[in-house]
Amino acid sequence: LTLVNVYRGNMTVEHYQIRNISGTEMRLDEREFRALGPVLSVAIRNHILPDQAVTDVYIVRDAAGVSGGGNERT
Repeated sequence: LTLVNVYRGNMTVEHYQIRNISGTEMRLDEREFRALGPVLSVAIRNHILPDQAVTDVYIVRDAAGVSGGGNERT
């Protein structure tokens, strides 16, 4: 899971990319990303990833609940 960008405004949107390095197909579920702290919403571009595939994950937080880092945009 790699942080790509952080977009700040009324809410904070963190854009991540995730790569499947497991050697088998991986199925992603939005609920798995709730462990990353106070999360309002999660969006996953592709829920099924073959080995070595990459997809985008967007995590929406309250503006005060940002994790920091990455390339920030407002």
